[in-house]
Amino acid sequence: MAQTIPIMRQAELSRPRLILTVLTGIFMIQSVIIGGLNFSFADLGLVALLLVLFWDAESRLPLVGLSFLAVIFISRTLITLVLPTWLEIMNPSVFGSILKLGLIMVYFVAGYLIGTRTGMLTVLLKTFLWANVVVGVVGMVVVVTNTSQWVPWLFTAFRLKGLMNDPNYFSMLQLMSLPLVGLFYQHRPVLKGLVVSCLTVAAILSGSKSALLVLCLYGVAMLVIWLARLMMQRHWLTLTLVVLGSLIMVNVAVLLATQLTGLIQALEQINPSFSRVSTVFSGDNPLTANGSDRTEAWTNALQITTITSGLGIGFHEYAVVAQQLLGDGVIAHNTVLQLLVEWGLGFTFIFICYVGYQLWRGWRSTSMRVRALTKAILICLMFSMSISLNNSRVFWVFFGIWCAQIYLTEQLKKGGEH
Repeated sequence: MAQTIPIMRQAELSRPRLILTVLTGIFMIQSVIIGGLNFSFADLGLVALLLVLFWDAESRLPLVGLSFLAVIFISRTLITLVLPTWLEIMNPSVFGSILKLGLIMVYFVAGYLIGTRTGMLTVLLKTFLWANVVVGVVGMVVVVTNTSQWVPWLFTAFRLKGLMNDPNYFSMLQLMSLPLVGLFYQHRPVLKGLVVSCLTVAAILSGSKSALLVLCLYGVAMLVIWLARLMMQRHWLTLTLVVLGSLIMVNVAVLLATQLTGLIQALEQINPSFSRVSTVFSGDNPLTANGSDRTEAWTNALQITTITSGLGIGFHEYAVVAQQLLGDGVIAHNTVLQLLVEWGLGFTFIFICYVGYQLWRGWRSTSMRVRALTKAILICLMFSMSISLNNSRVFWVFFGIWCAQIYLTEQLKKGGEH
């Protein structure tokens, strides 16, 4: 998806483009459901940036990516025409699904074009980061002062959701911002620590159990990578101190388990969202019991995939098809399974393989920007196990940016070798 075709010449980041980029970065953290579709003012900004960059600058379109999505469009169109007769599916409207795939193409291409311009990309990422920080800090202040009635749009019940329509997506944006802090403020440890703390606490206040699991997995992954680098660089003293420090912290946590339980109970009195988060350490987590139990929905997705012989359901609405075939309209809260149902087995497999290939290229890159974007995408992929990101604006924009940066970094490296 990284092969490209060039268009026209490059232009500087003028004041109108700067303003448009800043507004787009801000509204990337906002969304609302209108008529069953997820709308954000960032959509308008992304379309405007796409048009501006397409017509007025030297751009490189992701030819392979566009071709892949175009083939998916053709395949889903054919399945849409065949499925009603094949499985006797009655779906009065497929416009919403067609529009969603069209928006995916817009998000991906807009992200790719932005990713080819370092100045515009830096502005967008910094704006995205600080917009998340500001909303997170406001949410923290509101929780501490118990004044959520003044800003009810930031909460759903007791859970902080920011300007998003769902607390889980809000927490994902907060955690996606963590790698960007290290990218832009690596040499400002105090500011970096404060911002990371704010983003982490805001994600926890969302009451998302998935967020806490992702945070733990991400922290462990970063620690393992750091230890591996210390071993490769033969920094044995630092490695020993880090391992000993980690073991001491684990032992202290075990010894103080009773006091930690009391602390969590005290926090639950301040904000009930902590009661949801604390269940991660019990049997009720995003992969098992009670309200977040998705096993049945996942099983239904696999059954639909089997019934459609792995060809997908075209542009028919997932919930409508599930209700008519299985008597249960609940969709899979899992990106891979939802892609299986909608795109089909073949296209989903190709996409997963390509993402894996890009992750390998991203980790091998010497570019700090590429590595930060790779970590952000990795966080998205962790969340994708419990929420659907197949139509996610933020995921596809970041995915386009990521692909562009990997391609350009490798091209610059090849150019420097000659």
